[in-house]
Amino acid sequence: MIKHTLKNKVKPSISIKNRQTLKILAHSQLKLREHIKNLINENPFLDEVETNNIESELYSSRVNDTFNSRLDRKENLSIENIISSTTTLKEYLLNQLNLIIKEENIKELSSIIISSINEDGFTGIPRERILPKGIFNRKEMSSIVDYFQKIEPLGLGAENIWESLMWQARKIYPKDELIQDILLLLKKMISSFDSINNNVIKSIAEALHIDILVSKKKIEKISRLNLYPAYQFYSKKNMYIYPDVIFKTSKNSYVPVLNEGVIPRVKLNDNLYNEIKSELNDTSWIKKYEEAKDIIFDLQYRSQSLKEFSQFIILKEADFFNKGFEYILPLNLHDASSQLKKHASTISRIIKEKYFQCELGIFSFKIFFKNKIKAIDGGLKSVTSLKKAIENYISKESRTNPYSDEKITLFLQKDGFNMKRRTTAKYRKLLHIPSAKKRKALYSNIKNQK
Repeated sequence: MIKHTLKNKVKPSISIKNRQTLKILAHSQLKLREHIKNLINENPFLDEVETNNIESELYSSRVNDTFNSRLDRKENLSIENIISSTTTLKEYLLNQLNLIIKEENIKELSSIIISSINEDGFTGIPRERILPKGIFNRKEMSSIVDYFQKIEPLGLGAENIWESLMWQARKIYPKDELIQDILLLLKKMISSFDSINNNVIKSIAEALHIDILVSKKKIEKISRLNLYPAYQFYSKKNMYIYPDVIFKTSKNSYVPVLNEGVIPRVKLNDNLYNEIKSELNDTSWIKKYEEAKDIIFDLQYRSQSLKEFSQFIILKEADFFNKGFEYILPLNLHDASSQLKKHASTISRIIKEKYFQCELGIFSFKIFFKNKIKAIDGGLKSVTSLKKAIENYISKESRTNPYSDEKITLFLQKDGFNMKRRTTAKYRKLLHIPSAKKRKALYSNIKNQK
């Protein structure tokens, strides 16, 4: 139990300078568990507290349950669920390619490449190394690449994340050549999209002779693309979510309860230190002891920060908890930073890889910080609520006559979204939902299989 006085003791300026604090603050529960276990093994002054049935209170759920949670728990007919429940990634890709590829040799070569696609949606190695030598020519390879760029979600079958993002950028931002130049530079500079930081953004700006703010905004646009296009197929089997906070109802209000059972509980081994401190000539042991104290404090700081942030969410997002996704109030990091008197970068670390559970399901805290979209009344609506509305309409459509983007746009306009058809199409694609024509064909295939 964290004492109330901790709030007064903790100074954000101190924690921001402390690299260990920032790491502990940003880690998910599973990453933090491994990190703490390693620290316990390395530091003799840290002891793990033995507890019984720690994991009995864990609320874990597959990604399928977390991101597809609905106000109505009845089985829904969204295209995303239909795809994931009836086909594997390989089958899904083969079905799409068979519809658009006429040449039998290209079909055969494409199927070989599909068999090499990993859980991120990429081949991981050049396509030329996947296919046996001598069975294809340059023109056939070019045709294969063209066909892969016509399937949905766009980016599947690319060699790596950078080629995948390039395919998407050319289609979604066709007139923005600067984004394509930035992607080429990122490919040379870093191996992972997660490695992007202020130094990378600055280096991009210098290399392309553009303002740092322009560089940052372009990279933000890139981040909105589908980084891992095969996510929906594999994450359901392999990934578990441990909510960090559970919002429980209490007298018509919500109370945040920290759910940290997966994180090892640690204590300071003062007995060992007192036994040997008189014999300590080596200052490295004293340093180890001080590090152990800092780690315990950092864990308390993480818990306290998460609890304060959760209370802030309750105040700001009461309508979401009571009414649902369409009532999400779009927030930004500075809203929380100002309210909690913490730096925006600290708030970013608090919400990174953190999840909460409420009566609606289990979700990432990032749903409150997504992009905003204009409402007809001049206000703002969250992109999350827009996506949920699109999913909701498509889940209720006729299987023989699916809604066109124009029809969905009319529905959304009645809901208060300031929408045009192309904007609806953009977000439908971001949800990896095929066009009305392709949905109709898919519904027909499912019906014939029964």
